[in-house]
Amino acid sequence: MSEFFGRENKITRYSVMDGFRTCIQVPEGVVALKDGVFLEDGYHIEKIILPESLLSIGRACFSGCSHLKEIVLPENLKSIGSSAFMTVTS
Repeated sequence: MSEFFGRENKITRYSVMDGFRTCIQVPEGVVALKDGVFLEDGYHIEKIILPESLLSIGRACFSGCSHLKEIVLPENLKSIGSSAFMTVTS
């Protein structure tokens, strides 16, 4: 089981409760991924599906996703924070 934490359609943290996930889908309606959301539990993620509602990605948001291979940025995205993909090598 994995969970997103935050409020007002802004995710502040992602956590894995049992094992790990290789594909994550951020729920529609989320407008912001705050700083470092996947920093701690994003290591095994290979694919992230972002909603069309997403407007901003915070600093170091995907820095923990060193195995990330696939992500499609929504057309309405307005900002991407510094070092958002810092440890992503794919």
